[in-house]
Amino acid sequence: MNKELSNSNFNLALGGFILYGVLVNVAISFALQNHIFTVEQLLAVLALCFVCGIAGVFVALKNDDPKISFLGYNMLVIPFGLSIAAVVQVYSPQVVFEAFMMTGLIMLVMMIAATLKPEWFEGMGTILFIALIGLIIAEVVCLFLGIFPMWISAISAGIFSCYIGYDWMLAQSGPKTLDAAIDGALNIYL
Repeated sequence: MNKELSNSNFNLALGGFILYGVLVNVAISFALQNHIFTVEQLLAVLALCFVCGIAGVFVALKNDDPKISFLGYNMLVIPFGLSIAAVVQVYSPQVVFEAFMMTGLIMLVMMIAATLKPEWFEGMGTILFIALIGLIIAEVVCLFLGIFPMWISAISAGIFSCYIGYDWMLAQSGPKTLDAAIDGALNIYL
């Protein structure tokens, strides 16, 4: 049964699932910080991330059972945690910790902004999608040209920060059920 939750319980559940996903990623990253991934392992992790991630999204979003949605959420979070661990191994633990803290702070700010001023985010869906397509095109062009400008990283951070606010606003405007909290957390996590 997927009953309606109060606004505060829904927000606690949504925030709890988001926090769970981030903490799983932190735990995996720190547990594997001394593991050196071979090229084969890295490719396997990326393939697992891609396949399980897509399957997890479909499992979570295509049903109304919170248990099944949570399974789908984990099918996304855990492989992505492995891929993050593989990527961050070249950085010091202090840099990784600072990145997680900054990400958490940005998420908190965007969620508060979307809660207090949802009208700021209501019309952003199309704009964010077009910006994301433009970003992908710019990244591909720069990749082929062999250049990696910092402004692309800054624009990426801005677009994805706005997506956090947009997805939080969407979650707030839908049904207030445990399954919807899991689905909203999945969207924000992505």
